[in-house]
Amino acid sequence: MTIAQKTLALIVTVVLLAPLCFAAQATTKNVPTIKEGALIKAEHTLGVYVVQGGERHLIPDGYTLRAKWSNTKVLTLPEKEVDAIPLGSPIPSARHSAEVKPQEGALIKSEHSQGVYVVQGGERHLIPDGETLRAKWSNAKVLTLPDKEVDAIPLGSPIPSVVKKH
Repeated sequence: MTIAQKTLALIVTVVLLAPLCFAAQATTKNVPTIKEGALIKAEHTLGVYVVQGGERHLIPDGYTLRAKWSNTKVLTLPEKEVDAIPLGSPIPSARHSAEVKPQEGALIKSEHSQGVYVVQGGERHLIPDGETLRAKWSNAKVLTLPDKEVDAIPLGSPIPSVVKKH
């Protein structure tokens, strides 16, 4: 084989293999790392999953999503990426469960009360006024729970108000 033939063979090989190499880089480069406990959903669908033990588990309803993951952002992925994660058993609904405890830092209120609490250290702490709520938790959503679920969380000391007293 002459140098010209070897050069031609090398050029043909590079031309044929280069697109495959770039395609492999593009597909692995754009795939996000999905961490344990992440909330995911496929584009153009409503179902939300939590990733646990390398599997995706369907969260059955909005109530369960808000009760267990109120402060967690949902990552929207292409349908192929979501489908690539093995499907596990669905998460049990929290709608009728007395075992559900809101996440640390969650803002909660009962169905028949106007008081808003923040959950800290396993206790609920009353937020004394709207000014304090807006100053400390301006973008947070308040989760409304049945009275018995709010009452089941031990009551801690109130959060100090940001309003200056005269």
